[in-house]
Order: sequence, then C-alpha cells, then structure tokens
Amino acid sequence: MKRKQTTAALLAAALLFSGCANEIGSGGKTSADSSSQNSSSLADSSSSKAEVTGGTSVSVTDSDTSDSAETTADTPKKTDKQGISPPDDGGKLNVLLSTDSSINADQIKEKYEALGGEVKYSYCSTGVLFNMISAAQLADNPVDIASFDNGLMYPYGISENMIEPMDMALNLNSERWKPYMDNARLFALNGWHYVLPINVRAAYGLYYYADTVRSATGIDPEELVRNNAWTNNTLDEMLKTWHDGGRPYGLAGWYGQPMMIATGKTLVGFDENTSGFYNNCFDWDILNVATELYALKANEHVSYCPYGDPVKALDNGAMFYSGTMFEGDTAEERDQLRCVPMPTFDGAQHYYQAYVDGLVLVKGIKNTDSARCWLECLSECDNSFSGKYSETYALPDSKAVYSYGMGISPKASTDASLSGGFPMAIVPFIYSAPYDSGEWDSVCAYFANPLTGELTVINNKIRKIYGD
Repeated sequence: MKRKQTTAALLAAALLFSGCANEIGSGGKTSADSSSQNSSSLADSSSSKAEVTGGTSVSVTDSDTSDSAETTADTPKKTDKQGISPPDDGGKLNVLLSTDSSINADQIKEKYEALGGEVKYSYCSTGVLFNMISAAQLADNPVDIASFDNGLMYPYGISENMIEPMDMALNLNSERWKPYMDNARLFALNGWHYVLPINVRAAYGLYYYADTVRSATGIDPEELVRNNAWTNNTLDEMLKTWHDGGRPYGLAGWYGQPMMIATGKTLVGFDENTSGFYNNCFDWDILNVATELYALKANEHVSYCPYGDPVKALDNGAMFYSGTMFEGDTAEERDQLRCVPMPTFDGAQHYYQAYVDGLVLVKGIKNTDSARCWLECLSECDNSFSGKYSETYALPDSKAVYSYGMGISPKASTDASLSGGFPMAIVPFIYSAPYDSGEWDSVCAYFANPLTGELTVINNKIRKIYGD
C-alpha cells in the first residue's frame, strides 16, 4: 500500500509540475479497452492507440503505451482484383527498402515494368532509413516510397513533414486493401493512414534450450504457453531454481521492454479523442513488471548480457535469453533451441511487441499514380514472411502492441547525443532502468516532465498540420 501511495503522490506532483495533465492522458487502457475507438486521432484519427498484432489480433499502443485497438493482423492473402491500370504520370519511382524487408521486390518490379513503369531500388539497414531519406533529398535524388523504420517515421516523421498519407496514392476503401486496413489504422491521424503494414510480427522472443530447462526445473515453457499457464510467477520460480543450482544468472538480454509490453501497455500511449500521445509510465501494470525486474536483479537472477545471439548467451550460462526474432533466425542451429513469448501475469492474455514490415510515401512524391500502380502490384505478390520462429506468437488470442515511444523525437526515442546529458534517449532509458540502480518511482518522476514536454511538442506540431 505504501508503494501505491508513493507512486500516486509522485504522479500527482509530476502532473502539477508539468502543467500538462491533459497531455498525459488517462493511462492504463488495454488493447481490448480501445478496440472500439477507430475513428479519430488528435482530432479525428481512424487509428486506435494500441499496438499491432503479429499474425492474429492487433492492439495499438506505444512502444510504451497503453492504448490499443484489436484487429486482425494476418498476412494479407491474394484476393480477386479488378486488374491494375498502368501509371499515367510517367511511371518512374525510387524505392528505398530495408534489408530486413520481406516484400517480394523482384516480382513486384516484373509486374510493374510489364505495365510500363520504371522502378529503381536501393537498400539500407532499418536503423538508417530515416537518415537515408533525408540524404537522398539533399542529393536531389529523392525517395518516393520507403520501408517503415519502426521508429522516427511515425509519428515524428509526420511532424517533420517527412512522410505523406498513403491515401494520397491509394483508395484504401477498396476491396484490394481490406486485408491491410486493420493494421493500417494503427498509424492513422485525422482519418489519414501514414503506414501501409505488409507484415506484422513479434519483435522479441524468449529463447532457451528445451532439454536443459526441463532437466533443471521439470518445466516445458512451450507446454505452459499452450495451456495458458506461462506466467511471470512461474518464470520467477524457474529463475530462482536455476540460480539456487549454482548457476550465475537465469535471464539475459533485452528483457525489460518486452516484458512490460507483454502487459498490453507501453510507456507512451495514444488517445485519439483528447490527449494525443501521452506519458503512460505511471501505469500500474508497467509498475508491477518493473517491481518484478528490480527484485530479480536484487536476487542476481538476471543479467544484461548484450550477446546479440541467443546461442552464445545460452552457451555462456543463461537459462533464458530475450532477443529479437532476427537474432533467432540468424543464430547457429541447435536442435533444442526453442522460443516462447514473454510470460504474462495471468498466462491467458498474450501481448507482444510488434515489428511492422511496412511502407510509407515520402513527402514530395510527384508520381503518385506510379506509386499506386507499384503498390497494387505488391498487393498481388506473395510477400509472406517465414522465419524459424514465426509461429511462436501464432496463438488464438495473441495481440501485438506497437511501440509509439520509439518514434516521438530524437531526444525521447533514439539519439543519445541529443538527449540533454541523459545516458540515452528518454524512453529507452526508462525501459532500461531495472537493469541499473535507482528505483522505478524516482526514475519515472524524474523523467515525467521532459517526456511529457516532448509529447506536448509533437502533439502541437501535428495539431498545427491539421489546423486543430
């Protein structure tokens, strides 16, 4: 009770100090709570505030938000189309793709060029997409269509006039785009859709060696997941058993953020009706996970080991390694290597941090009908993604949560050099707090004002764009 009183007092103080209570919003909504809201954002967004789901249901939230909107996120399947009209504006396009993109670029190009179009592809890693688009514009070789970077492109890219709505090129009300629209609504403001999600999948997984874990604990996490019994308490007990057996630590990797998002909440939320993007770090579910992580750290059951490879982490003594699905796909083969979702408090609700393989229109694109034609060609190609662990989160009620917090601003989201002296940008720093010293209450209280300030800036910029 004392912790709740302390946190409530800190929250009240932070709100009074910031003077932006209406910008922080009413945190704590789950994807189910917000699923009925899909008509307006800041002033009329058709996107919900939850995160995307990777293959089943979708919830919209911020990388650390608690808004969510449930939708179906199955990979779009081929449907009967009315045919594709040739481009009527010259047909030339520059397309910048992430090296991680799953779209079938060659097949799309073949279809597009058969219709009289001309497309030039360039590639780069996801982490530099934003900068590459800016560099191409300065070099007078602007990009027309680009992969979505799961970061600054949304919503920061809108506030900086970097991307345009997909609606400028596509009639998203047509039957062709119906399979994509549930996820597209996750990136909608005032009825405009800024990202066309092609695939949505889990960003992180929890890796382990099945035989090693069973012999040490008598538990098979995969079986628990199937029976809706994979809970935080079970994980904690397994880590204690592992540590009591004389092993150095049980959980390694980047686990704080995906464990918090497994609650269906994120640090930055989105309220389409009033507040826009808001600070959600005082949410009780996020607090409970932070409390758990601090306890695990105090008992030496966890360790942040940035191996970047589940096999290396597990071979070096970890029972579980929390890493990206890309890390699992590229890891050395091991017969017993398994991957499960993060646990949840009740074991029944399944939320996960979403990775969106999508596309955006770059501001200033001239050949919008060419973009329409190229994208329609894409819709008739097989762009499905299949990784080693792509079925890990394919549970009947799985809901993905999208992390808006990674796209707010350089100071809030990504760039340590612009973070005003913080060890890293605000949102990643808060997520990393349980790895380090300090208490969650004090961390949230300290960063409440600067984070709310960044959110106020981007909300105001977006409102100005729409004249609200």
